[in-house]
Amino acid sequence: QMNELANNVASADQRRVFRDYQGLATWLREKGKYAEQLELGFAYTLGSAVPSRIDDMYELPIRITLSTKEGVSTSSYLSMLEFLRRTVSTLYYVEIVAAGLQSEGNGVTQTEATLRVWVHSKVSADE
Repeated sequence: QMNELANNVASADQRRVFRDYQGLATWLREKGKYAEQLELGFAYTLGSAVPSRIDDMYELPIRITLSTKEGVSTSSYLSMLEFLRRTVSTLYYVEIVAAGLQSEGNGVTQTEATLRVWVHSKVSADE
């Protein structure tokens, strides 16, 4: 029974990482749609994948840029915080490893955050 329990925990953990880069791409598209709903500009850049300490797993940094859309009068700062909160409160393991804000005097105009995700795949993003 202990082996079965350990296998169930490992299986649940495996579902919390991205199965492959296609799954990650789908997730990023969904994040773009969510940013659009919040009336935010959305862009991302994938960093270089590095092997994780876990077999067949890669750690991947993703730089997310959220920006204020011209003519939007809602509080972009609160929308940006909500975006980041929901991003790390997801089914997948996602960590914020760095974040910064930019302001031009009338509130926050841009947020950049570097996220770390894990992808379970033998193929790296660079290939």
